[in-house]
Amino acid sequence: MRLAIAGFRHGHVGSLYAKAQELDYVDIVACVEEDPAARDTLARDLGVTLTHETFDEVLNDVEFDALACVDYYAKRGPTIIKALEAGKHCITDKPLCTEIDQLERIAGLSREKNLTVHVALTMRYSPEALAFRQLVQDGAIGDPVSATVFGHHPLAWGSRPGWYFEEGKQRGTINDLMIHGIDMMRWVTGNEFSRVITGDASSFEDSPAPEFFQQSAQCFLEMTNGARVFADASYLVPDGHHAPWRFFVWGSQGHIHYESGSAPVVEAAGKPTVTAELWPARSVSDRP
Repeated sequence: MRLAIAGFRHGHVGSLYAKAQELDYVDIVACVEEDPAARDTLARDLGVTLTHETFDEVLNDVEFDALACVDYYAKRGPTIIKALEAGKHCITDKPLCTEIDQLERIAGLSREKNLTVHVALTMRYSPEALAFRQLVQDGAIGDPVSATVFGHHPLAWGSRPGWYFEEGKQRGTINDLMIHGIDMMRWVTGNEFSRVITGDASSFEDSPAPEFFQQSAQCFLEMTNGARVFADASYLVPDGHHAPWRFFVWGSQGHIHYESGSAPVVEAAGKPTVTAELWPARSVSDRP
């Protein structure tokens, strides 16, 4: 697979670039960063050799099969739309885009042209997350009826990329952070979300972040089986504080507590508390 990479201003591009280099069936044929300042610093720090200055040059000059786009959030939608219009598959970090009309255009092009658009929601990929899903799917707590999800992060002022705090580029904490919790609940339970009951986001006056930056966001949602989910995601954690994602899923026969990086714990009515056994982690390159 011939892969082009556009945008190197989010730290997640480093693991994507390294994995693409590792896989023997992927050939990186183009790397582009359109921001002149980033071109001279971030790409160099990652050990990347940039081949073009604009994505339009890549589209015109390079034969490739798929685009990996890890640019700042508001730039991803337009770039991915260009790639889909040119008949290219796409992979990106979350969020996919920042506007509803972009999302609708991306979905339409993907269906119309039979192209894959993959959002790397990587919380799914750990042995702990797989055990969490398997327990729920196997009925360890009966039918899920409610859940509480916490996704708290430090602001990391001074080390997080500066574009996060430039107006119009990050575009909201629900889209940025809470998408992980929402995706996990869909994946773990097998149910979709059917209704947004309420949602809100806020900033804080005593924060170094600008006023428009949403440091805290909450949603109250309903799933297709009637289960209610409250989710809280924020950039309010003190630097250095332990802050895993936390899930409390209640079912008709008990509940599961899952923290990212730890084995899920099941408490079912009338039964001893059980910590799940994990499957060993596997690399993509280990597949048959």
